[in-house]
Amino acid sequence: IACSSDVPESFWGALAAASFLEELVVDDCPDLPPITNAAVPPAALASLRTVRIHDCERMLSSDETWRLLWTTPTLQSLEADLDAGAAEAAVLALTTCKVQRELCASVQYLILSEPSRPSVPPSGEHCATMLGAVQRLRELELLDARALNGACVAALPRPELLQSLVVGDGASAPLHDMVRHFAHCVGLRYLELPENGASSTALSVLEPLTRACPLLRTAVFGSIASEDCSVQVHTAAGAVTWSRANT
Repeated sequence: IACSSDVPESFWGALAAASFLEELVVDDCPDLPPITNAAVPPAALASLRTVRIHDCERMLSSDETWRLLWTTPTLQSLEADLDAGAAEAAVLALTTCKVQRELCASVQYLILSEPSRPSVPPSGEHCATMLGAVQRLRELELLDARALNGACVAALPRPELLQSLVVGDGASAPLHDMVRHFAHCVGLRYLELPENGASSTALSVLEPLTRACPLLRTAVFGSIASEDCSVQVHTAAGAVTWSRANT
């Protein structure tokens, strides 16, 4: 959609009657206005399950859009770009929702990606505030990890529910330091870490994970190239052997 920068927020008014809408996808529309409660009350989107918003800077830099996302009770899957401006707007919206007791945050699948345009990454503190509001998260992807060390994952209120975690490239923290923040994710089954593992051995990454996350079956990460193809970790329940997959 090509539109001018002065499109009014009433543009979204048609969604107020979209009670059967299940999926909303908006891509590469940087000038679209935010979705406001005045134009679209959250109760009007009674069937909305999935939202994907990419390269829509005006929408995502507004706390009004995030307020709608935080207060839509049926929303289960959210995929959105998150730079510093969007993260600040999301946290501001959270504060408003909590004060007014509107917060739902029922999302179970969350993907926070990097915009295609040059951007400043979100801070770890803002990411932690956002994750701290999500009560039922099962799958999480943090694809812009330039300012993250993994500590924001520890803010999840129910980390035991998390089954899949992907941390994108850019994180400066060594992987063996990053994984210590995942100790309470006891239900984790799949983990993908940044490809910056030159300073971390496979054992230094897998040993704490194996002991903290007994259900973990797949771990994807870079490590010292000269290492053996298998690693054994000793736990209270016995020895666990990890083998490098052929790629």
